Amino acid sequence: MGIYTGNISFYGTTKYTTLDSILILSYYLQQNGKMFELKNFLTITKRIEWEAVFWIAGLLYLAFINPYQTQQFSICPFHNMGITFCPGCGLGRSISFFYHGDIIHSLKSHPMGIIAFFLISYRIITLSRKMFRNFHKQNEVLYG
Repeated sequence: MGIYTGNISFYGTTKYTTLDSILILSYYLQQNGKMFELKNFLTITKRIEWEAVFWIAGLLYLAFINPYQTQQFSICPFHNMGITFCPGCGLGRSISFFYHGDIIHSLKSHPMGIIAFFLISYRIITLSRKMFRNFHKQNEVLYG
């Protein structure tokens, strides 16, 4: 299967648009007895609370880094411009210390780190509840 700019080629000769190729692929998968419904996949991706996914990914990253290692790279715009004071610097490291059970270093790194961890966790829980509530409402049928 060759790939062209904006078009996909099946068997090397006929060009199809991307939407046509997806429909052809779903047809072949359905004919082979496999249940593949692109519509269900798209509705699930629309219903995912992406903010919760990013918060979870961030907290997982902070859980697995070594907070005792010296920092080589920073995404902080204040730090990159040479400004020494930033109200958010040390927050991620503080949460990482908290994950590793070192509460004293967590408080020294940033006093609001533990509070931020619980606020982010609460936000993840509320977004997840909202997502599951909306997912179950999808299956309700309204007659009127």
